[in-house]
Amino acid sequence: MNKYFFSHGRTALKYGLKQLGFKSGKEILIPDYICDVVINTLKSSGIKYKYYYINDKLEPDWKRLASSINKNSRGILMVHYFGQPQNIKRFKSFCKKFNLLLIEDNAHGYGGSIDDRFLGTFGDCSISSPRKTMNVASGGVLFFKEKNKISMKKIPTYKPKLTKKIIIKTFNNHPSIKAFVRKKIKTRPKFEDPSFFKEPDILDYQIDEWSKKNIIDKDLKELRINRNKKYKYWENFALKNGLNPLYKKLQPNVNPWCFPAYTKNHFESIEWFKWGWEKNINIFSWPNLPEEILNKNDHCIKRWEKLVCFGLD
Repeated sequence: MNKYFFSHGRTALKYGLKQLGFKSGKEILIPDYICDVVINTLKSSGIKYKYYYINDKLEPDWKRLASSINKNSRGILMVHYFGQPQNIKRFKSFCKKFNLLLIEDNAHGYGGSIDDRFLGTFGDCSISSPRKTMNVASGGVLFFKEKNKISMKKIPTYKPKLTKKIIIKTFNNHPSIKAFVRKKIKTRPKFEDPSFFKEPDILDYQIDEWSKKNIIDKDLKELRINRNKKYKYWENFALKNGLNPLYKKLQPNVNPWCFPAYTKNHFESIEWFKWGWEKNINIFSWPNLPEEILNKNDHCIKRWEKLVCFGLD
């Protein structure tokens, strides 16, 4: 299996899909609860897509999914939301039955594993984003099966400014300073507004050497243990404070990006965002839904309004 390092997970996805190749008219099935950067990547790559239904457990309705397959279906995106694995065996069986490529999105769970195998290595094309859990300057990883190879020679290397590296190192060693500075220099982000956060377009880069070394040298077992402890803390906190954890139980050996939970309604979510800001605790909404979902998909919007995320950094 081949492994490539890019600056961002979305860049890894772009090159992975390009290598797989989607002939004219062929499309990829995408869960309807998805971040806009995935859709923007597909659009910029000229790849057609069709949404499939995801329930409040962030799992597919397999009967509805099967009924959406047609002659143009070529691949399906499997997302390990917040680092919690999907039913990989069922996805692989589904792909075999309908002759589909499996694209694995493990942007939230780099370093997590299941059945003694790392997440982000199960798909025909798999991507991860270690920068989301390691506080490095850049970091997106692409895994491919052995037959697929990408030339990286023409892709420039990302070069973070020295000040950025110093800030990251300082915040890694002193997270309380990060929270203090964040509150002092910024106003509270409007996490309750689904149109407030829009990811900017980025250029194609390989990962910078400093980030790559940090990722490779990282003790993943220690990282998982630390983040699972923080996850458990917020899980207990949520249960004591009337929140409903998205997952009843994390699977063993995962590396969660954050702790997700449901509130009773949008107004309660807003109160939690305010509380987190006042207490210097990172509580936020996810994802940045695509405009077409915001305009048409009522069940995704209702879910988004009640889903709050507690950071684990």
